[in-house]
Amino acid sequence: MIMKNILAKCSKQYFLELAPFIVLFSFLIISLIFYISLTKYDYTIIEIFLGSIPFIVAMFFIHFFQKQNQNLKEQLKIANETLNNNNSELHNIVKSSKHEISKLLQILDKSPVSIIITNKDGDIEYINPWFEKITGYSKKEAIGQNPRILKSDFYDDELYTQLWDEITHKHVWNGKFKNINKAGKEYWESAIIAPIHNEDGNIEHFIAIKQEITQQVYLEEKLIQEDKNKVENFEKTLESFVKMVEERDTYTAGHSERVAEYSLLIAKEMKFSQEECSLLYRAAILHDIGKIATPDNVLLKPGKLSKLEYKLIQEHVSASYQILERIPMYKDLADIIINHHERYDGTGYPNSLKGDEISILSHIMIVADAFDAMTTNRIYKGRKTIQEAIEELKDLTNKQFHPLVVKSAVKALSKIQLHETVNQLPKTDLEKERFSYFYRDQVTHVYNADYLSYILNKNLFDKEFKCINRLYMHNFSKFNNKHGWAEGDKLLSQFADYLIKQFPLAQIFRIYGDDFILIHKEHTSINMKQFKELEILSKNNLTISHKHNDLGIEDITDLEEFEY
Repeated sequence: MIMKNILAKCSKQYFLELAPFIVLFSFLIISLIFYISLTKYDYTIIEIFLGSIPFIVAMFFIHFFQKQNQNLKEQLKIANETLNNNNSELHNIVKSSKHEISKLLQILDKSPVSIIITNKDGDIEYINPWFEKITGYSKKEAIGQNPRILKSDFYDDELYTQLWDEITHKHVWNGKFKNINKAGKEYWESAIIAPIHNEDGNIEHFIAIKQEITQQVYLEEKLIQEDKNKVENFEKTLESFVKMVEERDTYTAGHSERVAEYSLLIAKEMKFSQEECSLLYRAAILHDIGKIATPDNVLLKPGKLSKLEYKLIQEHVSASYQILERIPMYKDLADIIINHHERYDGTGYPNSLKGDEISILSHIMIVADAFDAMTTNRIYKGRKTIQEAIEELKDLTNKQFHPLVVKSAVKALSKIQLHETVNQLPKTDLEKERFSYFYRDQVTHVYNADYLSYILNKNLFDKEFKCINRLYMHNFSKFNNKHGWAEGDKLLSQFADYLIKQFPLAQIFRIYGDDFILIHKEHTSINMKQFKELEILSKNNLTISHKHNDLGIEDITDLEEFEY
């Protein structure tokens, strides 16, 4: 364009330079013709003046054309200077561009990351030396290939389809891959893949910048695994505390695991997410951890609790919350556990919350906890069947339990298999020692009347015991009056030891102060002569009378039936 303007100006300049001579030549001819005419004809002054006008005009045009010529020369000079400057600038730009391109290529070649440029179809057009180093593929092997030459079997086609869809829609993809190099070695790399657009906004190329991060990934995995192990170890520590609490009482053994299992079944029926189900399950496993702070004489008491004892047992909820709330990763669990003894109608504890003031996950645990209590044998109360427990859940809907939770619990728990009956009878010496606190007579160390009531009621269903031998001691009050209560307790203890030795297979109970009951799994007869010969009785003028009951014929459940 610049050259075209310059040529146009040059053509105009030649015309302006020649034009004065052409005009002058033309007017000279005209003047010559006019002069010849003057010599031939006689003209006036005016006619001569008029005849000179062409000459004057010719002189004016000569001056005008000279002026224009001068201006054009100046413009041509400026144009020449501009052209020279433009040529100089163009030269500098080309020189600078070559330098920048050279510097860019050096950067790409020396870059410690892999750089790949592909065409719009995804075929490789450029790779830098780092790509060759990491992958083992040379430029000759890589150019024209698809980057998926590094594809391993670690990912399905869906990942690559999503990646391609993202970058072809002019988005930048950022992620990481596990690949295999030419030698078959696995390695990890992070990648940023972006489209390159032309002036019209259309994609012409793609560029990928990748960094090998194998060591970082393996280190992260190691740290994650170590953290996971720490969490698991910590959780197992807490679960061990829970088991320690449960093992203090045979009734509660396995209680937390059953509540967790029932909670999970209900939550799944209610379509909670896997994350929420997991949270609820873990909360249920730990929900009674606060019982570690409950005194044994309250936690293990089989009978009815006093008002003070009931308040003490209620404290386990707050204790569970306080233990877990201080641990950041258990804060969500603590928020569920704190409400697991609240009631839908607001009559629960510790905060008397009601309805939606209680989280729905807590509502689920409330139902699961109650269901396990209903379907588990206790010392003082037999367990309900599944159907009986479900009917009780229904009866207490909108009172103790959330209606939606009960509706799902009915579906989730109707067809479960109950765990085997938890046997609260002491088996090991340790369990017997624990039982002795409540069930053993503190004077004689045989079982007391409370435990006899439980055994009699239980025997109505399982028929474990066949017969009963009652032993009534006479004149004991006279012995007490003569020798004192301390000597009386000592005599009763000696008599109990004798019974334990003589009847090792019997369950022995002391009732009404000086009477003893022996319950046998097999029919057992007693030779009363042995008691007449027993020195501790004979020398103190004490006698024994006896009654026998066949439990296969008689149903005895009331202690009053043993009164003499």
